[in-house]
Amino acid sequence: MNEQMKLRLWMDENGYTASSLASAVGMHYVSVFRMFKAERPLSPGFKLRFIDRFGVDVADLLFDSALHNESRPHITADAEQT
Repeated sequence: MNEQMKLRLWMDENGYTASSLASAVGMHYVSVFRMFKAERPLSPGFKLRFIDRFGVDVADLLFDSALHNESRPHITADAEQT
């Protein structure tokens, strides 16, 4: 299942339309609509806005991990950032 399909399923389960999701993440409806029509991939900007609004735990269920794992610093057991 691709990211758009997983996101669409999450939206259906949580009562979001493309318009209400666009509003929730602060994007224009047309941009979100095009991502669902597979005219565009889910953009890094959309994913970051989604993470800011709904959290990393939800995003981990929906999106490939590359984006949000790279944006978080890695903390070692000694609490040093690498």
